[in-house]
Amino acid sequence: MLYKPGGLPFLANLPPRSTKHNIFTGFLFSFWYPCLSTLGHLSSTDSLNAKTWSSKMLKKIISGGQTGADIAAIDAAIECNFSYGGWLPKGRKTENGPLSDKYQMQEMTRGGYPKRTEQNIKDSSGTVIFTHSKLTGGSRLTGNLAESWGKPWLHINLSQVDNKEAVSILSSWIKKNQVEILNVAGSRASKDPEIYTKVFEIIKALLASSSVRDKCAEKTA
Repeated sequence: MLYKPGGLPFLANLPPRSTKHNIFTGFLFSFWYPCLSTLGHLSSTDSLNAKTWSSKMLKKIISGGQTGADIAAIDAAIECNFSYGGWLPKGRKTENGPLSDKYQMQEMTRGGYPKRTEQNIKDSSGTVIFTHSKLTGGSRLTGNLAESWGKPWLHINLSQVDNKEAVSILSSWIKKNQVEILNVAGSRASKDPEIYTKVFEIIKALLASSSVRDKCAEKTA
């Protein structure tokens, strides 16, 4: 666009066929062309850097600590030596009793499951919900709360996709929404005995590929 007639106001004011115009345009061409080439090169490099940055975007995994999907994600993060956290209900409540103190997570001073669910959504960049069916109960509430706070959320129905597809879907969604703190929610173990193993493997594979954690990559392999 620099050399297109009328492309620059100060060029448009010069006689289009004058010697003065030709000399001035030639000077601009010789001076600016290398700069434009460099800019083009930087544009390509920036694109590559963007892909590299997005692949390392995720910084933390959080959840509400419930049995099943919640704690599977935390265990995967611990396995991969990846930053984790999240809010627990008062009393560190889960369906199997208080969550072990070995999990370094924050306890709400008041309120039960809904309050801790909402706090985790507020503190996260986005929420993924894992189930083997349509959203119901607490999982449906999680989606509704994410909507109300204007936070991106994703439901992955593991009865419709395998683990590899789930990792791909989740990874793409994280990049698209620039998620740095991922809140993981979903079915509890008593309602879905298979959910823990699947979510653990999915999150571990995600961390091995997205954060390039050698420890996790080795254990995944």
